[in-house]
Parts: sequence; C-alpha cells; structure tokens
Amino acid sequence: MRGREGSSDTEEILAAWQKLTEDVRRSLAQDDLSGVLAALEARERWISAYGNTLSRALAEASRISLREKLLAEEEALRSALEDRRRALLAALEELRTRTRAERSYTAQSREEGGFPSGGLVDHKG
Repeated sequence: MRGREGSSDTEEILAAWQKLTEDVRRSLAQDDLSGVLAALEARERWISAYGNTLSRALAEASRISLREKLLAEEEALRSALEDRRRALLAALEELRTRTRAERSYTAQSREEGGFPSGGLVDHKG
C-alpha cells in the first residue's frame, strides 16, 4: 500500500484489512487480552486513516465479484445457446435426410409404376 499509506490498490487494501482482522482473531484464539486490545487499536487507527478507501475497495471488490458472476452466467447462457443451436442444426439435418429419403422413395415408386400409399412418413397424424 505505498508504504501502507495512500494506496488505492484494492487488493492491497483488502489484504491489509484482512491481516488486521486476522491479528485480532489470533489474539482472541490465544486468550491474549492485551494482544486483542492492541490489535483492535491498530485496526481502529487503520480504519481512521483508510476507512473511506476501504469502503471504496470493498465496493470495487463487490463490483468485480458481480461482474465476474455476470460474465460466468453470460458464458453459461452462450454455451447453452450454442448447444441448442447444434441440436437444432442436427434435427434440421435429420429432417433433410428423411425428406430426401422420402422423395427418393416416392420417385422410385413412380418409376416402378406405383404410387406409395404413405411413403416413409406417416401422414395420418
């Protein structure tokens, strides 16, 4: 954080905040009351000096997190749409193949002198 003062780098600010918070937790875990008080005082001094910057950093981190989530959702939607497009193209190709087969069957039946009653596709539906 530029010598721990004046930094606007979100990651550094959040890392400093996490370290100060971890210092409090560590002192609590060790039942070190004077350590807890010292860590809380250090954190309070830091908040006084960097509170607004921390708020901006947290807001930026939230925006980044939201942006990443939205990008992931967009990618999932694109992937689902691409899968659907492929499935529709495969179904269309299958329909074309069946239509060609039906036409071929109809043409062959006409050449042989008869007209097919229903062909390959059941039209009674």
